[in-house]
Amino acid sequence: MKDRREEGFILLDLLVSFPLVTLLLTALAGLSFLAARSAFMLYADMELKQEVQGAFIRIVSDASSAYSMRPFSLGHEHGVAFRKRSPALQDSASIEGAAYFVHEAQRKRRLVYQDERQPITGDSQFAGVAITEFSWREISPLLQEFRLTGKSLVTGHSYSLATRVYGLRQEGGAAP
Repeated sequence: MKDRREEGFILLDLLVSFPLVTLLLTALAGLSFLAARSAFMLYADMELKQEVQGAFIRIVSDASSAYSMRPFSLGHEHGVAFRKRSPALQDSASIEGAAYFVHEAQRKRRLVYQDERQPITGDSQFAGVAITEFSWREISPLLQEFRLTGKSLVTGHSYSLATRVYGLRQEGGAAP
């Protein structure tokens, strides 16, 4: 026989446990969303550093092996062009060149090599990077300073690199 005191116990149990389970699931969903957002922001910042570092290494590598440099202009875009001797031919008539400048396309400023069809930065669709500064200046006749700054379009964080290259001369200057 049923005891009358036990009637409605399951209904009371459901009335208490259902809101608690709902509250726990809501909190778990919120924490999952925050974790996913944090991971996305971390990925965007890593992408920013990777793109700026990769481009900077390429520029410094070309600068280190260059014979001379000169300002580079293509319309309203300005940058730097390097001249270096071809490793295959040792005469001074065989000169190769490399030019880097910032090009704006689709509201993104990208660092490009030679022309706008060869972007070095800004190709990530997941975490966009815009170049906010690319500059060089002469510290002394044989010492040049290069700077590159990128900004994440997702997080708004900036990342900058700067270095000095010795032995590079501006065109028209003395040979190193």
